[in-house]
Amino acid sequence: MTPWQFRVELHSETGDVVRELGDSGEAHLEDVSLQVSDANAAREAFNEIFHPLSELNIDDGENPWVESFSVAAQQGSEQMNVGALLGN
Repeated sequence: MTPWQFRVELHSETGDVVRELGDSGEAHLEDVSLQVSDANAAREAFNEIFHPLSELNIDDGENPWVESFSVAAQQGSEQMNVGALLGN
């Protein structure tokens, strides 16, 4: 578990998970909006370890939560609200 209370997974580009998921050109995540209680500290730590990702926005919030994300595919992009997906 990370100090900012959410888990991060990294997978080798040649590993089983990436191979099973297929080509990122077919579909991938963009504009991920992550909320944590101390966004500045989380952003600094994340960037120091993983380097900045333009697809990830870290904002202040009460608890760790992915607010929304976009699924980008060859056919276009669709913004997803996680609360709506979960029926909240």
